Amino acid sequence: MTIAAALLYALASGAIQTAPPPQTTVPPAQATPQTTPPATQDDDQGDLPTGAPAGDADVVDDVVVDGTRLRGGVQGDVPPDLVLDAEQLRAYGASNIAELLTALEPLTRSSRGSGGPVVLLNGRRTSGFQEIRNIPFEAIERTEILPEQVALTYGYTADQRVVNIVLKAQFRQATAELSNRAPTQGGRTSTEAETSYFSIIDGTRINVSLERQHDTALFESERDITREPGSQPFDLIGNVAGIPYGTPIDPALAAVVAANPGVANPTLAQFAAGANAPRTGNLSDYRTLLPRGDTTTLNASLARDLNSTTKGTVSLNLVEASSFSYGGLPGVTLIAPAGRNGSPFSRDVAVYRFIGDAGALTRDTDISTANLGLLLDGFIGDNWRWTLAGAYDRVETETTTGRGLSATAAQASVTAGTLNPFGALSPSSFGRLVDSANSVASGGNLEAVFMGNLLQAPAGGFYSTWKVGFDTRDLNSESTLSGVFSERAIGRDRAYGTVNFSLPIASRSREILAGLGDLSVTANAGYDEASDIGGLVTLGAGASWSPIEALSLSASYKDEEGAPTIQQLNDPTISTPNSSVFDFRTGRTVQITRVSGGNANLSPEDRQVLALGVNFRPWSEQDFSVSSNYTRTIVNDAIIAFPTITADLEAALPERFTRDATGNLIALDARPLNFARTERAELRTGFNVSRAFGTPTPPAAMGGGRGGMAGGGGGGMMMMMMGGGRPGGGRGGGMQPGQGRFNLSIYHTVRFTDTVSIRDSLPELDLLDGDATGARGGTSRNEIQVQAGVFRNGFGSFMNANWRQATRVDGGAGGSDLAFSDQTTVNLNVFADLTQRTSWVEKFPILKGTRLNFGIQNLFDSRTEVTSSTGTVPLNYQPDFLDPQGRVFSISLRKILF
Repeated sequence: MTIAAALLYALASGAIQTAPPPQTTVPPAQATPQTTPPATQDDDQGDLPTGAPAGDADVVDDVVVDGTRLRGGVQGDVPPDLVLDAEQLRAYGASNIAELLTALEPLTRSSRGSGGPVVLLNGRRTSGFQEIRNIPFEAIERTEILPEQVALTYGYTADQRVVNIVLKAQFRQATAELSNRAPTQGGRTSTEAETSYFSIIDGTRINVSLERQHDTALFESERDITREPGSQPFDLIGNVAGIPYGTPIDPALAAVVAANPGVANPTLAQFAAGANAPRTGNLSDYRTLLPRGDTTTLNASLARDLNSTTKGTVSLNLVEASSFSYGGLPGVTLIAPAGRNGSPFSRDVAVYRFIGDAGALTRDTDISTANLGLLLDGFIGDNWRWTLAGAYDRVETETTTGRGLSATAAQASVTAGTLNPFGALSPSSFGRLVDSANSVASGGNLEAVFMGNLLQAPAGGFYSTWKVGFDTRDLNSESTLSGVFSERAIGRDRAYGTVNFSLPIASRSREILAGLGDLSVTANAGYDEASDIGGLVTLGAGASWSPIEALSLSASYKDEEGAPTIQQLNDPTISTPNSSVFDFRTGRTVQITRVSGGNANLSPEDRQVLALGVNFRPWSEQDFSVSSNYTRTIVNDAIIAFPTITADLEAALPERFTRDATGNLIALDARPLNFARTERAELRTGFNVSRAFGTPTPPAAMGGGRGGMAGGGGGGMMMMMMGGGRPGGGRGGGMQPGQGRFNLSIYHTVRFTDTVSIRDSLPELDLLDGDATGARGGTSRNEIQVQAGVFRNGFGSFMNANWRQATRVDGGAGGSDLAFSDQTTVNLNVFADLTQRTSWVEKFPILKGTRLNFGIQNLFDSRTEVTSSTGTVPLNYQPDFLDPQGRVFSISLRKILF
């Protein structure tokens, strides 16, 4: 029997033995007390050393106080920047952990890296996001948001903030949810159905969910899209032009382009009527702005105590996703011989026609994903915790692209005189051209983490984290482009290790250099040995200082070498015809063939990050905190997905652009590449405040029990009875029955530097001053995020607003400049938890456990307005092209089944 099979068997058999009958729900207050709970049972007992008796901690109604840390707290002595209890979290209107993390994004964002936060569960690592994403909101007791240096303690890099989610000790719930989203302009609907079951019973945690989502396609004809003529005058009826393009059609017709009259045997006079006024075909009915899509997701996880010191977890995630999009009608060019087949011209002419075959330009993508995670977690002695994690994942992607029609057979018929290019043309006269691409990415890893005190220093424990691991990745890809088959394979075996040390220098509580307050320093190092890259080194150091209790300061520096992913190196090459791009050289939107995929010539990048942070809590009795973080990031040999097209980029990378003899852009190689250097410096400052409001319900009206407490855990009341005790957060006390609570956070980001050097020999691009590497222009110098939420007596609302400053792009000498307006986007969510409307539930019992949610995304239908120096709006930057949906309404109905 394999280790994985043995663990699965142990977990499954234990779950069967410990699961109570389905009709039994054990509330925390009625749970049978344990004289000596399992040491690792975080769901019940928190972080206690091996064999610690219950007398080592005061257990009072789900809250465990072991001196300084609440149950489920993180390792180390770094306090949270913010703690949100269950009542505060209600104002965010989330249904599960995934939605909650989305709502908390402004609070969890780190300017040190581009990824999301590290998410812990009860102060412990998880087997993967699939283990926790669908855990219902009602199961959360509190959420802690911590600075980046805490990630080092758990074996992660210090470029992600840490979110620690603490669950209630006992919980069981099954839910079903239906939701629908649609833009106010119509044209697209998204429907989603989900059912889930989650329970925590005597330390065993089970989580299962099944989700199905369907999105309809959105076509250009359903939006206000204006297309301008492309580099060639294609039309459903047809246009004719001289050969080569741009020369006169005929000595008797003073025109370089003329509209086809649409008859089988046109006269020269009929062409003269449409000379110099070519028609262009309307492709809007045949081109999608957003594809049709279907996604089915299955999540399952099981966690339980294997013995008195070890917890085991297994999690599984399966996703089937497909999408289908239309790229317009295919265009063909036929050469009509002079004086033959109904041609009235004395010269050969080119006839440009769209053919009514909507299936010739399509993109069909199917993605199958599987993730399996295994985790063992336990204690060694009194001071050390260990984690052994294993994972396997597999992603298979199949892409079929229709790239148009072959005109070879039709041209032969035109030349032979059997097909008239000026009359009706049937799609059957042409052959479809199809490209295909397939990739299979798979890999597994095994990782061990050990963390604990090396020794006891005067100011506290000399804490260390050691991590070693091995992973293997494979990517096999094949593609057929224009009939040419290619196949590539790449594999990478990687062994790595990291170590982090944290040493307290001064401590107020221990009266060691108390005049300095609390001061600790960290140092970390890492080494990766990749089979296809070689050795990569990471070095870092940091310090955390709290001169007074209300103020904490932090500083860190990291120098990290990073390898390109095997996807960046070896993704299959995909060619997408009819892609719309704005050509800064000509100032026009053109249709090109865009090539994407991997680039085998990528080299590792070197990232250097300096971060300085301040967190201030001026009033100990209030939930109010102010934070400010400065980050400066320099990346040498930065790996960049190919950006938007500008004159500067084309001058630096001419090999990526293909133009025809007349200078029209016809193709772009958009595969990733290394830039010589990027530099970015920014300051993010803001505050978060949370307060209870309203008059509490008198105890007599509550019946003298806890039943009137919202949140179902009693934790908020116990925190008040214990004098607050939310480390790092405010101590304003919990919310009493009958009261409401509001949250408000405002964050401002100002960017001082954002530059790119493509090559050392080329001028530096300033993204804050006229240059761009993204499709939406340069980088906004200022950005503001506002969040506000309120909840009381079952009703609540949550608002998220973002403002970005205007930017511009310099088109270069002779090119076209673009100006991007500033934009304010407001999202609003209003919800009703009908369970808390007692009188309603008494009258209509079916409302018990029901929650209604109404959402409006982009409340004011705000769009970025883009204009060129010529005063026109290029296709790629028309409002409905940049944001096809605009304002979107959503409604969801969620029902707790039991």
